[in-house]
Amino acid sequence: MKNYLTLFALIFALTVNVRASVNTKGNKLSNGANHLARNYVQNPDRTIETLIPWLERDFQSSVLMPCPPNIAINLGPGECCRVVPSFGFSFPDISPPTLTSPIQSANQGSIDGTLYCGVGQTKYSRTFLHSGPTDMKITTVNLGVWEAYNSPLVTVNFYNASNNQLLGSHSTPIPNIAAGGAFHSITIPPTNIIKVASDSSYRVEIVANAPHISVFKIGRNNGGHNVSFSDATIVSSCNITSPLLMSEGTVFNAATNSILFSVVGQPDDYKYVNVNPATVQFEEGDCFPISTLPYNMMYVITDAYDNPVIPCPFSISINEFQNPTGALACNDLVQVSLDENCETIVTPDMLLEGTNYGCYDKYKVQIIGNNGIVLGNKVTKAQIGQKLKTQI
Repeated sequence: MKNYLTLFALIFALTVNVRASVNTKGNKLSNGANHLARNYVQNPDRTIETLIPWLERDFQSSVLMPCPPNIAINLGPGECCRVVPSFGFSFPDISPPTLTSPIQSANQGSIDGTLYCGVGQTKYSRTFLHSGPTDMKITTVNLGVWEAYNSPLVTVNFYNASNNQLLGSHSTPIPNIAAGGAFHSITIPPTNIIKVASDSSYRVEIVANAPHISVFKIGRNNGGHNVSFSDATIVSSCNITSPLLMSEGTVFNAATNSILFSVVGQPDDYKYVNVNPATVQFEEGDCFPISTLPYNMMYVITDAYDNPVIPCPFSISINEFQNPTGALACNDLVQVSLDENCETIVTPDMLLEGTNYGCYDKYKVQIIGNNGIVLGNKVTKAQIGQKLKTQI
């Protein structure tokens, strides 16, 4: 950028009128105990030519077809970065089949009882492992229901099992089901994106409110569990107060009790991983700052069948606005409104007149109080109603 600020060495003074206002502006998945299982989808009927059709073409055309081209962006006046919404990957759809969590209960098809807290909320949770090579979007939760009436509201929460980070949740009423049990599927709306990372464990939590005006009682049986699995974790008000968990149906057996629910998900077609440490922090949708050197991206792509796909090297160049004006001109009077915290930052674009300036981050605003003290670039309620001089 030309050193036009030094050449002109101009200091502009203007007045700022500060006023107070508030801007209202399948196949299987497994749980952690079975983490060595390879349970993503494999389809022996799909050949490598079907899955990766461009491999049969010459190398140059194969790279150009699915990988993004180099991207060059010339910034406009005042811009310091530009959002790149999409890099332009164009790999073909391969539509992998859905994945169903492993059958943890030895008897998954029978509901003959329930276990619940009669005085408060009850939470049932299981941990699963998604060991597929691409991320998975949760689509369905299959529930065993012993009884439901008056359209009870049930919430399903999904957590990263390693750090307990909430991945997403969904609440929905359950239709009336007479005591005795039936299976019910909860569909996660397509607009509610709940993603589980590849090769990671996740915890699913079913939350049932106290059975008062409306009632939801989860389904269970005494069938026990398949090898390496155990019963769902149950947390409720009955764990910390005198009432005990209540059971209905077949006499409860703690050794073989099994709460019934499972999960279905849709794997992504591909997993895109940038392996260049210098640019790994940048993703699609980020604002790429001005840089004298291009951002060199090196993506490695794997598909849902664990086939490694070609590497995708490409660059993103962000060029500063060319030939910005060297003559600074300021507005004569600027009125500033304070935000909900009774303060605001005065930025260069508020003060500069015209548009042909470089990145605004390269301009420094100084506000001078009526007592001669430099206030920096922030005004607060202490300056309400004052006219202040500024320098830029």
